[in-house]
Amino acid sequence: MINLKLQYNYIKKIQWLKQDKKIEVICCEEEKLNKVIKSNINDFNYKNSEYLFFSNYNKLYHEEFLRFFNILNNYIVTLAIDVNTKKTFNKLWVENLIRCVKYMIDAVPSDLYDNKFKDMPAIIVSAGPSLTKNIDLLKNIHNMLIISGGRTLGPLMDKDILPHLLVVADSTERNYTLVKDYIKKLEIPLLFSESANLKIVKEHIGLKLFYSYNELINRIAGRKITHISTGGSVAHAMTSYAANLGCNPIIFIGQDFAYTDNKTHSEIAENKDGSYNYDMAIRNDDIYVEDVYGNKVRTSLVLDSQRRAMEKIIELYPNTTFINASEGGAKIEGTMQAKLEDVIKKYDKNEIKKIGIIDYKVDMKKNAKIELKKLKDDLDKLIEDVKNQIQIYKSEKNYTNRNEIDRIIEYCKNNSIFEMLVYESIYLYLCTSQKETYEEEYKFYCNVLNSLESGQKVLVEELEEIKKS
Repeated sequence: MINLKLQYNYIKKIQWLKQDKKIEVICCEEEKLNKVIKSNINDFNYKNSEYLFFSNYNKLYHEEFLRFFNILNNYIVTLAIDVNTKKTFNKLWVENLIRCVKYMIDAVPSDLYDNKFKDMPAIIVSAGPSLTKNIDLLKNIHNMLIISGGRTLGPLMDKDILPHLLVVADSTERNYTLVKDYIKKLEIPLLFSESANLKIVKEHIGLKLFYSYNELINRIAGRKITHISTGGSVAHAMTSYAANLGCNPIIFIGQDFAYTDNKTHSEIAENKDGSYNYDMAIRNDDIYVEDVYGNKVRTSLVLDSQRRAMEKIIELYPNTTFINASEGGAKIEGTMQAKLEDVIKKYDKNEIKKIGIIDYKVDMKKNAKIELKKLKDDLDKLIEDVKNQIQIYKSEKNYTNRNEIDRIIEYCKNNSIFEMLVYESIYLYLCTSQKETYEEEYKFYCNVLNSLESGQKVLVEELEEIKKS
């Protein structure tokens, strides 16, 4: 029997290893391994990351190898999904963030309601394939908070089931299409952030609650708004907010995180135009995971990443009971499995109160004018700086200055809005194999300028609109 700890203690004492700052010796400690991985592998180098085994150690320490591989692989898969999302949507998110301000100043911060629904049961209604099997049971509920996303709003309303809260977290036009037939006549509260589709926010006629992941919005709100966790789907925000409200237990239905019965969504929640289905969704890198019945079910890397993100949210609330009443899909660690009808019998008892209006005294309109003006001034200065650099490159062929580019990148990283605007430009530059050339540096500045000016245009428009309102 090989004593791994003894070997670890011996290796730690080797002088040349102790002196080499590029080498870190760890011994299967998951927390430390996660820390090392996160500090060394990032958006811009994960594709170049490799792991190697000395001799036959991967066979000698097979269990440790599998644990290491799963931690590393899960991190890189999640990182790759995140990078692709940021490259695709970051500039759209900035535009959405700035255009969202005018709606937020007429809404209230979501955390004003934290713990106002302590120990009240909440049902998170998601659109997984299994939803069809038990959605009708919600008709019998009287004293449980029903929380819906955009995709499940229609199926609920069509069955005369009125949710207590609608949560939107997707800026795409598809998300608006899913709710457009209901939103103008629906007075239930709406929870949204800067990532929401603004047509939904604009047309919604009831109480609006907002949260944000951006310091700009916190300053406008005059408070650090309690964090609502994300994970790739609206279900994560729904679950996190239910926990913040103090709801207990929190019950999932339709939360499959898998292709149950070879479907992407419940048939009552699919895209009406057939623009997305199982045959389009499946990929060669799909995997099989344990389902709620102990069998195997097919899922995608994205869906599995979302499942793990949900499990992390569950870990944040150790005093809350999470019940998975979904009749299919991937097993979710940290939940109890139960039939929805049994859950309703047990918890549908005490009368729940509605999410009502809370008076908020902060002058958010005044704060918005101040903060957006400051942001515009800083953006104007940065644009002028980038234009000056472009002029230098135009006048001096073969000119290079990596230090100045590093300074621009670092400056943008210190402002989350600027970083989002130029993320794709930074990514393309840092991932190229020939960074320090005239052509690549000049291209970098041109790309950055285009991105910054697109943000400047939106900022000027919205600042003027708020001043006039």
